Amino acid sequence: MKVSAIVNCSYEGLILKPALASALLSIEASGFAQDCELIVVADCANKTTLAVLESYRERLSAVLRTDHGDLGMARNAGAAAARGELVLFLDGDDLWSRNWVGAAWDAHRESPEQTILHPQLVMRFGGCEPEILVQPDWRDPYFDPRGLVARNHWISLCGVRRDLLIEIPYSRADALRGFGFEDWSWYAETVARGLRHAIVPDTVHFIRQKRTHSMQVEMAGFDRIPSFAFAEYLAADDASRPYDL
Repeated sequence: MKVSAIVNCSYEGLILKPALASALLSIEASGFAQDCELIVVADCANKTTLAVLESYRERLSAVLRTDHGDLGMARNAGAAAARGELVLFLDGDDLWSRNWVGAAWDAHRESPEQTILHPQLVMRFGGCEPEILVQPDWRDPYFDPRGLVARNHWISLCGVRRDLLIEIPYSRADALRGFGFEDWSWYAETVARGLRHAIVPDTVHFIRQKRTHSMQVEMAGFDRIPSFAFAEYLAADDASRPYDL
């Protein structure tokens, strides 16, 4: 199995339909759909969301119903169930460009094993004004991993080798300890371990601006949480690290 596409959902309801359609179209466009699986992790999902999944049942490889109440733990559950060499994450209210699955697989085959893949562009829509973001590649001359102390460099949707996800799982968000968001902390953790973050040229992810149940609201008050391991990385004096600090 080449690719495991994992869709995480909870309370998206009817908005989940275009996300699933986006994943299926990208898988079909890859040209190797027979070597792809589409797994949905429904974490504490509401009735409408489950009804949408039921309508797509024939086109899904598996639906995992979990009660973690935590996106990082739900991503780990999806990775544990995956059979593909490369895992591609999609949230249930977002969209992939049609070329994402095929382009990500090509980039995966050409990249060193310790590489995490990101779309080149991000379009945020559904809010007041759409915006386009360009994501950084670790080889870009202006890229400085120390910037992760102040802000996240990448959106949460990415492509990762399954064995890396098993080795370095996402951590649970913990409001009492001030730990979150799951993707920012995980990216800091992977940089600390020397992994490279590379963009896949000419690809786009479309991120819906949430009007309710926003992670920014749920996690307000601790939005600058780099990993402790990242702090150790900055303190270390190791010439073997891939980044020139």
